[in-house]
Amino acid sequence: LQKQGIELIFFDRVLPNFEASKVVVDDYNGAYTATEFLIKKGYKRIAHIGGSKEFIISKKRFKGYTDALKKHKIPVDETLIYFGGFQEKNGVDGMQYLLGAVNKPDAVVAVNDPVALGAYEVIKSRGLKIPKDIAVVGFSNNPISAIVDPPLTTIEQPAYEMGRVEEKR
Repeated sequence: LQKQGIELIFFDRVLPNFEASKVVVDDYNGAYTATEFLIKKGYKRIAHIGGSKEFIISKKRFKGYTDALKKHKIPVDETLIYFGGFQEKNGVDGMQYLLGAVNKPDAVVAVNDPVALGAYEVIKSRGLKIPKDIAVVGFSNNPISAIVDPPLTTIEQPAYEMGRVEEKR
């Protein structure tokens, strides 16, 4: 396509060694901010439900999560980490795993909003209250995040605006 003069713009997915315009979310800082937000609210046993391990997005968000814990002298507890995928079902599976742990989490940083909503489903089915018993933070600000009860705290991923900015360049 580039040889034909058609400009390519990658959104939030980048191919290594391929020159093209790209618009990407700061996955590392988003996850770092989400984790630090929970720490500042007083949560100590903060879990992570990540996406598929092989994806860069999962790696960057996991690194942001672990770096925030380390900065605040909170040990990274492997029993509070679950990698699955990016769908609501993966949030269900991850939350079931985490609630089966001996030392259950008091908060969760999810790789995205669908995963966070899957976690919500399990938390509520166990009679637990969000955020009193377990807080949850998502990533992407999916429109449904505002209408679930309680509304999901989420990191904004302004896809439309990011695309508009790149188009104008």
